Amino acid sequence: MEQHLSERQPIDQIIPLLDGLFALYQGAFIPDDPAEWAIMERQRFRELFIAVIQKTAGRFEQCQQWQRAAQCYRRALNPEPLTEIFYENLMRVYAKMGKSSEVLLVYKQYEAVLRAELGMSPSARIRGLCWGICGKASGSQKPS
Repeated sequence: MEQHLSERQPIDQIIPLLDGLFALYQGAFIPDDPAEWAIMERQRFRELFIAVIQKTAGRFEQCQQWQRAAQCYRRALNPEPLTEIFYENLMRVYAKMGKSSEVLLVYKQYEAVLRAELGMSPSARIRGLCWGICGKASGSQKPS
């Protein structure tokens, strides 16, 4: 998949490849298998998925196709709802689109997922990003 996403690949040709990736990758590979080989494959597939999403959405961002980049990150959150970099990049894309309310919604979604799944709060870095984008513009309180 990565080899098909070269810098020279026309953006419109990337869309079907991306659709194929989302059809194939539905989250953790054999999630309940504790065997070492399964754990290693699960991690390898996850890392590959994250890398391809980063590269693809990054191409959209380079071309200032903010809506496509946002859609890519949003879709990636379905199989990987705990991947912080997707939330971070989605917040940055919405900021470039001038959608600070969407930035706050993404932050709140991430906060809810982290609390429900891991009993944790977002990192100080993500809170700072949200505050830097939203708080200064609206004068609202820092996200918790």
